[in-house]
Amino acid sequence: MLKICSVQDYAGVLAAQKEGPSWFRMPESAYRSSPPIAQSDLSVIATSSLAHLRYEREHRRAPTAAMSLGTLVHTLVLQPETFTRDWIVQPEFSGKGSVAARAAWTDQAARGKRVIDQEDLDKARAIADRVLSHPVASQLLSGGEPELIGYWRHPVLGVDCRSMLDYVRRDRLIVDLKTSANASMDEFSRSVFDRRYGYYRQGAFYWDAYTAIQGHPPEGYLLVVVESSAPYEVAIYAFDPEVIEAGRLAYMVPLAQYRDVALQRGIWAGYPTEIQTMTIPTWMRHRI
Repeated sequence: MLKICSVQDYAGVLAAQKEGPSWFRMPESAYRSSPPIAQSDLSVIATSSLAHLRYEREHRRAPTAAMSLGTLVHTLVLQPETFTRDWIVQPEFSGKGSVAARAAWTDQAARGKRVIDQEDLDKARAIADRVLSHPVASQLLSGGEPELIGYWRHPVLGVDCRSMLDYVRRDRLIVDLKTSANASMDEFSRSVFDRRYGYYRQGAFYWDAYTAIQGHPPEGYLLVVVESSAPYEVAIYAFDPEVIEAGRLAYMVPLAQYRDVALQRGIWAGYPTEIQTMTIPTWMRHRI
């Protein structure tokens, strides 16, 4: 059973947690600004440094075009009923009355909605339709709850964490929706184990979030991957236990660094100040 509470901010989360573990729905801005650490924060530490994480928290960057497309596809696939609430299409302004029309549109856009153009919307709809018409992906993304937010304390390191899971099925499966330039096994596996994307870290982090909140581990973690260019092919991957364990070991390194250096000592360290000797990395040796 999935217990879900609707709250407006992190204070509401803390109040609800007094009644026991729960999943949450809340405004995305409130989730993003809440103090517990997210998997995306750990990716910043793993690929850069604690100093980079602190800067990103203080200077929220605008999403890239690829990120906006992925978010829009998520909306159209997982929560289409929220599209008109959260998104606005930028019209073309020309001719008589265009100044007034632009002013009226700007006023609407300033109310916190994400702005897209018609071309991006058409592309996102084509991608979403491909997922929803896929015989397996469409079934995996039904029989559960989309966009569940979880707040949990890491059982080993004792750090407060937060996670937003794309889709949690009632049969205990976690399903994550990804857009990618190439969804083939060979190419997408590079993103899974790449330090920058680190989807294996994400899979393990979500696995442990589910376990902490539900009191038992999930039955599995699956990725529905759809390509961002026509013909928008779809591939589905399940992580085996070895991938989850490798991801857990990988995310616990930056999580421990965050706890031991940033939280306990108040030091948001950047790169080492001393001269470092650069050697040939393992991945490069295979190309020599």
